Amino acid sequence: MGWRYVCIFVGVLFTCSAFIKACNSIQFSSVVAHLLHVGYRDIAAGFCSIAVIAAEAFFAGRLILGSPTRRLLGAIMLALVAFTAALVLLAFDPAAPSCGCFGAVRVRHARIDASIGIVRNVALFGLVAWAFCVAAPDGLKSGRSTPRITSSRIGGAAPGQGAFTLVELMVVIVVLAILIALVIPALGEARQKGKDSTSLSLQRQAFGALSMYATDNKSFHPYFQTPGEPNGPKILHGFDLPRQYFNAGRGFWATLVVPAYFEPGDAIDVDPRGRREWNAVHGYPVEVVSSRLALTDTAFAVPKYWQGDLEPTDASLFRGTTHSDIAFPSNKGLTVDLLIGALVPSNSDRRASTPSASVGKCDGSASFVAWPDTRSDLVVERSYGAIPLPVLSTRDGLRGRDFR
Repeated sequence: MGWRYVCIFVGVLFTCSAFIKACNSIQFSSVVAHLLHVGYRDIAAGFCSIAVIAAEAFFAGRLILGSPTRRLLGAIMLALVAFTAALVLLAFDPAAPSCGCFGAVRVRHARIDASIGIVRNVALFGLVAWAFCVAAPDGLKSGRSTPRITSSRIGGAAPGQGAFTLVELMVVIVVLAILIALVIPALGEARQKGKDSTSLSLQRQAFGALSMYATDNKSFHPYFQTPGEPNGPKILHGFDLPRQYFNAGRGFWATLVVPAYFEPGDAIDVDPRGRREWNAVHGYPVEVVSSRLALTDTAFAVPKYWQGDLEPTDASLFRGTTHSDIAFPSNKGLTVDLLIGALVPSNSDRRASTPSASVGKCDGSASFVAWPDTRSDLVVERSYGAIPLPVLSTRDGLRGRDFR
């Protein structure tokens, strides 16, 4: 009857694990989202989270209340291999979020949490594998003594017939799991490097487009708001954009650049689904471009507006700026990629323990800039939709500096 106690013990552990995941659903979804490289609100993360909890609850019910079969025990072993592979990824990822549902309940350090989960899963795998070895092909019937399999060969084959033993099969599964755990991070890293490279290339293209636009427009940056009227109309292709002054310029400046100075124009769209669908959802004309590259707010008010801690009341400061207003091109950010990294120091950033952002500078260069390398002390707070972050709301405007 030892197998029965083992099954009940494993079932209780699965019950506790499913219960903890359900009680910490947001944390668990964030871990799943991190593994899938999507947002925690993404439908894929939610579906996978529910599937894992449901699978553990099903395993627990069958192990405790039902009659576990070899097929069920085999499925549990495969699930444990998959869970362990995920934990290996988390253990070697410095940016992985911590989640108590994966390991010790009160542990909040991601690597320790994942390591505890790996040890636990290996132990469970051993127990389930032992139960699998002593299980009869037709299941473990409660109340009966369970005969051991007389042959160690899968299917009862004789030793000389070339069949795999159970131990050999388990070794193959473990080796495959290790290989998958080693390959997946490399593929994920390669994909992320590809995204980073695309972002930096896009930054340089945007600078070239802005430079060509300025050449044809008396050195001015893109500007479509009403000068001297921060609450005035923001007209794009005959449409009054329902946004605040700085928010409109920061997010929709590319409408004046695409497609005349920037091709292909869809590469700069903030929504990967496409401009037409995004505009249809928001009720904008199809010609309006919402850019993934945010143009600095300092491009839409002269440098004097960004001086001092008190916000000026002179409305005439709200007007377009030129390249000649830039005093330190190599130290002033011009554009920030909204889809890559983050300028805000937050534990939710999944790219690195030190948040960074893809920034295009006023000298035409582009790089990933870590938060400690920005001049957060040289940021001012302003109204009308300005965001008090480096690059966006720099003290002294285009004449200021963002980087040390």
